[in-house]
Amino acid sequence: GPFCFLCFSACCAAQDLGGRPSGGLLGPLLAARPLVLLSQYSYAAYLSQDMLWHLLAFANVWKSPPLDAAKLFIIVVHSFIVGALLTKVERLCAQAVDTRIKAVGS
Repeated sequence: GPFCFLCFSACCAAQDLGGRPSGGLLGPLLAARPLVLLSQYSYAAYLSQDMLWHLLAFANVWKSPPLDAAKLFIIVVHSFIVGALLTKVERLCAQAVDTRIKAVGS
């Protein structure tokens, strides 16, 4: 309901014009560096949480469910740590590729 409407209105308001949002009330707010970083880290955490769950189960750190608050906290914290590291590695790789493309093109 309301969350979907917020996402849709943010998408419409934050049209990219040379790296800056075009305007509106939500564009500059959603383009703020802390929110951008949080969205990148949370997406990487989302991608890594299942991998961490299976890795910890495979290593016999714990068996599968029941899932209690402590296990959930460990997965969430580790997912965000791995997500932040993966985001940093992705950013470094993208910079290296951009540098290589610019060197080849000139």
